[in-house]
Amino acid sequence: MASLVEKWGYSNFPMRLGPVLIEYLTGERDLRDPKLKANFRQIFVNGSRRRSRGGLSVVDRDKRERSQLLDLATVVQELDALDAVSFGSLAELYDAYRALYSRSIQYKPRLSLPGRHIELANGYEGYGETDLETAFRKHFSNVVFFHLTRDRNEWIESRASQYMAHPDGGRDFRLGQALDQYDEYIESISNLPGAKLDFEQLLIPNLSDTIKLITEVLAQSPLLADFESEKFDVYGGVSDYRQAFTKKDRPGRYLSGGSRAIVALICKTRMSRFWKSLVFYPVYWLESLRNRELRGRKV
Repeated sequence: MASLVEKWGYSNFPMRLGPVLIEYLTGERDLRDPKLKANFRQIFVNGSRRRSRGGLSVVDRDKRERSQLLDLATVVQELDALDAVSFGSLAELYDAYRALYSRSIQYKPRLSLPGRHIELANGYEGYGETDLETAFRKHFSNVVFFHLTRDRNEWIESRASQYMAHPDGGRDFRLGQALDQYDEYIESISNLPGAKLDFEQLLIPNLSDTIKLITEVLAQSPLLADFESEKFDVYGGVSDYRQAFTKKDRPGRYLSGGSRAIVALICKTRMSRFWKSLVFYPVYWLESLRNRELRGRKV
């Protein structure tokens, strides 16, 4: 989604600010606290390191060549100068560091316009979507939310595959917790303003309608006309149109038909979160062994 919205002039980089930014959004920390600046600096440092990035799956990412997103040496003086600034608002601080990052990147053309940014919701788990929206609107103007949904069984399989990528096979995966997380999210966004898109709407051949929808929601025109000839930044990994918007993790890739049937059956029961997790855990562990080629891949 972010790789698509970027084409309307919004900055899109592999940043995860959630756990830190939320402390400033809620007033837990004020602007005199240097933690957010330190977090931004670490993002610059990480971007200067050569590593495999992005991609449409864990496997796809690990096949990519190691690369840098930026050259830290070219912007370190500007970064030091920003660290010394006393900003008047959270929006000013956020915009200044994002703008500098945009000027420093070397892995793709610079497309973003001043003041336009994409903030991913990674790391905001446990903070209600309604409260999150209120907090963002308190500190930032012209905020637009896109709420993405996906078929529950497909989401569970995708979630399970991320745990399988852990070196220990993802022993902490809990089906009951994942199901509750999915249901709570769907319920929380049901009455929120903003555009709601299903995962399938981000795939070929549905993308042309989604482009029209984004144009209407943003009340802005994209900066290009021919999307099919463009490159798209999927969390630091650049892909062409067909690569970026063709479905990769099809049902059955990580959970067999039998395992998915068990998930569907468990969903229909009134078992507690604990028992749902306990009943499914042996099934998950067998699937983890079957997909052991994922072990050790960072998600």
